[in-house]
Amino acid sequence: MTCNNVVITTGVNGFASATAGTSGSAQYDIRNSVAPIEAYYTTVVRSADQAGNLSQPQQRTFLYDLTPPVVGGVGFPASLDTRPSPVFTSSATDNVDLLGIGIRFSYASTNGQPALTVGDTAASFKPIFDSTRVTDSGLISYQMGGPGGFIRQIWQQAPGDLAPPAGTPPAGTQVQSVTVRAVDAARNGSPAPGNTAAIPAGNVTVSPIPGACPAPPAAATAGCYDSFMVTEPGAAVTVSNPPANPGGGSVTLAASIKGRVSSVTSPFSVVCFYYENNGAGEGTFPGILATDWVRIGCQQLGDVTDAGDIRTWTYRTSWNPDAALGPVGPIRVRAFGFSQANPGVVTATQPIGLISLVP
Repeated sequence: MTCNNVVITTGVNGFASATAGTSGSAQYDIRNSVAPIEAYYTTVVRSADQAGNLSQPQQRTFLYDLTPPVVGGVGFPASLDTRPSPVFTSSATDNVDLLGIGIRFSYASTNGQPALTVGDTAASFKPIFDSTRVTDSGLISYQMGGPGGFIRQIWQQAPGDLAPPAGTPPAGTQVQSVTVRAVDAARNGSPAPGNTAAIPAGNVTVSPIPGACPAPPAAATAGCYDSFMVTEPGAAVTVSNPPANPGGGSVTLAASIKGRVSSVTSPFSVVCFYYENNGAGEGTFPGILATDWVRIGCQQLGDVTDAGDIRTWTYRTSWNPDAALGPVGPIRVRAFGFSQANPGVVTATQPIGLISLVP
């Protein structure tokens, strides 16, 4: 047996038992009598018959680790208005091997809608079960990716996805806190909720949110819109996850903004799609928790169609769900529109639950 690539020749904690006959089974337990060392173990097994003939060796590596990793402090600048994204820093250590570090940004309830959290992977130390051990991440630096950059504020639309009245106060839309959570190779997460740092209100300059266009015949104002919603899929759809056949396992997502022809340009510089993480996703990487919103992809240019004085911008992307989400039923998606006039200010559509992940 080897332990973290060191051959153990004596003092192995454990026992083996087997059954005799033309077929049988064997059992080995490293937890026999003495607490085992938390480590990777490699076992090599051979069977023998009554004449002493040996089978070919079969080798397996497994991990025994019950100790969660430890997260250091969370650092960020006094101003989070830096574009495209300010830098967040942290660190983590583990007694055996780190898998990765998750980062989560929390936003308060707005417009009568529940508070939400955006999750992402801050650092990955894959692969695991190899010859390299990462027990200390060192100082890691994270910047929120995507063409929209860092999300300073989020305004959530109410059911119906109509634009808020022009001049709606943006108070309370700014990011509230940042949480860093480390995960080791055994999927132990640093104690929930992790290392959370509140973000002082003064670190974010609160900017106006896009609002509704005035009723005709009044001229449209710059950056106004009437509605913003996810329009595809428009009916229930199943997605094979992981794909059961080549070419399967994907779905088209679309979000449409209705505004005025006279506005000329979309109120949003980019539209990004997000899915709500599920229990299977959290089990695979506990750095991002179930119900966190995770970015799928973004589009900066939408298809434009005009009907009278109404202009519609439609943004589409194809989504092939990560196999880690499993074939576990409904999963919700929504769109985030990043303000053209005030970078980092996001308008979020209502989630839709029309997608089901199936085997």
